[in-house]
Parts: sequence; structure tokens; C-alpha cells
Amino acid sequence: MILSTRFDDTGDWTVEQQFVLQMGSSYLMAHGIGEPLNKDAHTSFEVPDDGDYTLWVRTKNWTAFWSEGLTPGRFQVILDGRPDPAEFGIGKDGDKSDTSREARATRAAWYWQKGGTYALSKGAGRCVISSSNRDLLAAYRAKGGKELIHLIFAKTDDIDWLVSLGNAALAFNYPDLSQEVHLQHGNIHIDSLKELVDHCHAMGLKICFRAVDTPEAERQSAALGIDYFPTNNLWPGRGQKTTHL
Repeated sequence: MILSTRFDDTGDWTVEQQFVLQMGSSYLMAHGIGEPLNKDAHTSFEVPDDGDYTLWVRTKNWTAFWSEGLTPGRFQVILDGRPDPAEFGIGKDGDKSDTSREARATRAAWYWQKGGTYALSKGAGRCVISSSNRDLLAAYRAKGGKELIHLIFAKTDDIDWLVSLGNAALAFNYPDLSQEVHLQHGNIHIDSLKELVDHCHAMGLKICFRAVDTPEAERQSAALGIDYFPTNNLWPGRGQKTTHL
């Protein structure tokens, strides 16, 4: 078990103790007051033996007791450079038509949320929670970190910088994956999302689009040749194969 409060660097996350009696320990909270955090929490860990390991994260939906809308406490876990396909912090599944106090309390309770299964080798590994902060990525590389780094809300101006850091990926924020684009990178003209994917691959970068929130968008993304599928939603039948860094 990896305790989040003992991460090597808790970033902009805060150590909270309000639910110590229920949790059995303190925990990390991403309280950005309505804004995403700038600095990730990250740590290293030791794998005892070669094998398949399933990620479980103890979390909760902070607003499920009084709201069925999207909770502000959702987050992503990146394990050894691979973004887990699960969206954490969404709360327990249940019959949302049942609005009794007991049912709402159940959906808002702490629980172990299941993530993906990973084939890990014995030895050191690394767990990172994703962020959009360029300074953090640069500082990590400056300290000798070698794992894949991932910049979200990227622009073509970021391509050369990420190439210089090495082992990097980037996410462009396009809500419509069928839209036309007219981008420039140096003297290269990019006139479609497919050309953007191919250009990033040619530069040695992995790429995704932060709009994969429906099965149709996933099919469009696969056709474009992106490397992994971040999403704000989960739907029945969504497979583990959608993440393949």
C-alpha cells in the first residue's frame, strides 16, 4: 500500500485529517477553490515481485450527498508514465433515482475505487498525478527524472520544448475531433488533426486529445492514431486497451 500523505512530493495537494476516523489515516485533498492545481503530487515505490498488479485508490465523491452533478474532486493517476483509464473521485455507483438520505450517504462514502491492471517488474516504479504546469515538468527533468512527462492544454509552441526534455507527451484541447485546424510549427503547416498527430509522432512525441468523452469520440481518436485516451467520463464496456503508452 502507498500512503499518499507520504508521497515524495505532495505538490499543491494538502494533507487533510477531517476523516481520520473513517480512513484510519490522513489523506491528500486537491482543494484548488474551483481551479485545477498547478503542481502534481508524485512518489516512487518498490515492486516486490514481477507480476500483474491492479490499481486501487481510496477516494470519495465530495458532493454526492447533495448533488448528482460532476464533482470537483475528480483526478487522474499516472503509473510509470501510463495514465490510468479510470476517473477517480466520482463516487460509488448506485441508483441515483433513490434520493433518500441513506442512499446519498452511500454514494458519498469513502471506498476503494478500482483502476487498471499493470504488468510490473520487480524494482522501483513511479506514480504521478497529472498536471498542466510546465515549470513542474522542467524541474522534474532537471532533477534527473526519466519517466514520461505529459503536458496538457498544449500548443504547437510547446513541441520543440518537449522534444528537448525527452520522453514526453502532450494533450491538445479540441472539443470537436472532426474540426478543421490551421496550425504552424516552424515552417510546417498543419491543416488537420491527423496531420498534427503524425507531426508529433515524427518529432518523437506521444499525443492525445482531451475530448474523448463518448464512445464515438474514442473511435474518432483511434482513427487519428493517438497514443492514449484521457476522458472526463466512463461508459459501459470501455476497455483497458484504450490506454497504451
